[in-house]
Amino acid sequence: MVIPLAARSLVPLAFLTSDYISVSGLGSGLAEGLSPRRVYVVLVTIILGLKFSLPWQHLVLLALVTTFIFMSWRRACYRRLNGFNGDCAGALVELTEVGLLLCLALLPGEVSV
Repeated sequence: MVIPLAARSLVPLAFLTSDYISVSGLGSGLAEGLSPRRVYVVLVTIILGLKFSLPWQHLVLLALVTTFIFMSWRRACYRRLNGFNGDCAGALVELTEVGLLLCLALLPGEVSV
């Protein structure tokens, strides 16, 4: 549950920090009515919840990998589209899940997520 939760938590952050370019897309209502305070409360709650399910070393590593993936994704979206759309948001979730699973698979020892 940790990996999908972390990956999906980036979508509201993307809406908050990036330009949504699909005016008539399904996410247009979310892009207009998104409260920054609520997004930050949800992200802090998720991070606190993860704190109790993973060792802090793994949590820091996953946070760094997630940040790298998010920033790379955002840069690619702005280079190609000057913002993002729903397909890009779906790609963000999938890229994050794959990146975090690979990261955990490469850790030495046994990791239970």
